[in-house]
Amino acid sequence: MRQKILLATALLFAVACSDDPTGPDDNVTPQMRADAAESVGAIIASDVESMTSSPANGSALFNFGADLNTDDCVGVLGVYVCTTGVGDLSGEARLTFRDEGGTQQDDYDPSTTASTMIDLDIDGSILRAGLDVDFTAERDLMVSGMLGTETARTWSGNGTVNASSSMHDNARTYSYTTTTVFTDVEVTSAGQEQSWPTDGTATTNINLQVVGGPDAGESATLTAVIEFNGTVNVPLKIGNVTYTLNLDSGEVS
Repeated sequence: MRQKILLATALLFAVACSDDPTGPDDNVTPQMRADAAESVGAIIASDVESMTSSPANGSALFNFGADLNTDDCVGVLGVYVCTTGVGDLSGEARLTFRDEGGTQQDDYDPSTTASTMIDLDIDGSILRAGLDVDFTAERDLMVSGMLGTETARTWSGNGTVNASSSMHDNARTYSYTTTTVFTDVEVTSAGQEQSWPTDGTATTNINLQVVGGPDAGESATLTAVIEFNGTVNVPLKIGNVTYTLNLDSGEVS
């Protein structure tokens, strides 16, 4: 198989948090909120990398128009199990293909496959200056819009994460569990060019515990919403505060 599961592993450690969008949470300090935004940026940018493939970057589940095959996966009764890794991430993806009527197929067929179901389990870490996250994650996703000459694909689904993170050179540490819903995240085909999602949202609820540093012992149930708009810079809303996420770098301002 021309293995394109690589970014599906990076897809799935969505970490986000916010105070209640209808009003402030006294337990959530500005620093907690900013740290949440930083985690969101790092992780959702990886999610988007999974969804926005081109023949040039070749880093996503599979490219628009790619002749996908399952030679490097183990298939039983139409379910293909593929293992892969990216950096410190390792995962197992189970793929099933469906035709236009929703009937499961024995294998991918570019002329009849309309959607792909992805059941993914991963664990690993993300590390960059000021941010270190260790996690395990599960995701159930559907990629639709694959039938015929593709002009756009739509990603929808949900999943969970268990994670711990340190921020600011270990000055602050957190643990949390999350549930994430991707709703109608649409990506258009751009040939050799990068194409950012033109529509859809990523919404994550989080049960947050501050383990070390300022605010240690505090906890909160929080929500974050990202709205895609076709550009590299998208709004990341945490309660009543809106940040800007750069999908290319994962940086938040």
